[in-house]
Amino acid sequence: MTIRAPAALAHLRCTPLSGSAHRVSDADNAAYLVQFTNWQIIGLELVRDCKFANYYQTMAFVNALAFIAHQEDHHPDLSV
Repeated sequence: MTIRAPAALAHLRCTPLSGSAHRVSDADNAAYLVQFTNWQIIGLELVRDCKFANYYQTMAFVNALAFIAHQEDHHPDLSV
């Protein structure tokens, strides 16, 4: 895997993979986590807690994220 800068990642599209092919190595995870604040690896999951001022802002973010994720055919687990 090639480690890319955040600006380059913004232009990539999700490619569905199956099985262990979708896993990122521990070394690559460590390299990416240096670039992205507020993200962490917990078990096998990439996790970030987001705080919003109110319920409306929370749901607006979730809906925007769901729209983008659906376009990318990538459906993350979300907890609200």
